[in-house]
Amino acid sequence: MSFAGLTSVLLRGMVSAKTIGDIRVNIGEAAAQAGVSAKMIRHYESSGLLPEVARTAAGYRQYSAQDVEMLRFIRRSRLLGFSLPQIGELLALWADPQRSAREVKALA
Repeated sequence: MSFAGLTSVLLRGMVSAKTIGDIRVNIGEAAAQAGVSAKMIRHYESSGLLPEVARTAAGYRQYSAQDVEMLRFIRRSRLLGFSLPQIGELLALWADPQRSAREVKALA
């Protein structure tokens, strides 16, 4: 797969934090929307791949649309064979507006 094709596949559906509303869903709904299990979401959070999310007063996790998009990105990356550390690097590059295409290409 070419670099352009890889980044297109990985970034498909990713949205900017500026376009996200304040809609929040619970872990079950986030899992269903992202195509992963709630157990995997907890694993990604405990490993630091997914940042800690907001919680209700009762302690329930609340996921934003951006959180769900990150979960989809992680899932697609895993399907393409990236390791969790590599996915962490890709997520860091995605979050960095100063990133260069060379940095992304080096991981691809």
